[in-house]
Amino acid sequence: MKSNGGRLIAEDIRAYVNVTFKITYQLSNVYRLLNEMDLSWITSRSKHPKQSFEAQEKLKKFLTKTIITISGHMGLDRTDVWFQDEARFGQQNTTTKIWAQKGSRSRVVKQQQFESAHIYGAVCPATGKTEAIIAPCLSKDVMRKHLQLISNVTEDGRYAVVIVDRAS
Repeated sequence: MKSNGGRLIAEDIRAYVNVTFKITYQLSNVYRLLNEMDLSWITSRSKHPKQSFEAQEKLKKFLTKTIITISGHMGLDRTDVWFQDEARFGQQNTTTKIWAQKGSRSRVVKQQQFESAHIYGAVCPATGKTEAIIAPCLSKDVMRKHLQLISNVTEDGRYAVVIVDRAS
């Protein structure tokens, strides 16, 4: 058995059964036994090592009354609604398959080291205007620059409301 963690494959299980119980199985029988134990070979979902369930729950409880309390001097006829999001592009490791209970989706820590670029993009469907910026990282400074780009193309006398997807 693997003492240092990592993926457990059928060959490892076959070797463990052989050493521990002195029984020799063919790989096809190991697969049959795993299937009878209601396990299947599935792709795990990646999980960032610093992922915080508490932070995710806090974001879900954001109240829309924050938006409703925007000052009344902003008439909707003078407001452009922008939709903004960020994306990371670059080399990314694939998730691996593991043996797990059927119907479950086990979460495993995924290696996160790789080179990438981040693209901030926004669109105003009413005007058809778009703005984007490419950056080496996500940061509040880059976000400020992106918001400034949106502000620069917003006509005088108009307001820009930017809907940001899942931003903290």
